[in-house]
Amino acid sequence: DGVKFPGALGQFEVLNGHAPIISVLEAGDIECKGSSPFKISISGGFVEVENNVVLACVEK
Repeated sequence: DGVKFPGALGQFEVLNGHAPIISVLEAGDIECKGSSPFKISISGGFVEVENNVVLACVEK
């Protein structure tokens, strides 16, 4: 299970235990895998990962 993001330098995936990170997001899709998978298209934003918590602030 993980979450894929459209990063400014290319797509990246966040998995359980990921190191803390703050990243700029470009236009593209955020794809969440797992028991309730979903995909959302965004026009940009940023994401913060810390202590297995993912916080994304995006524009649709």
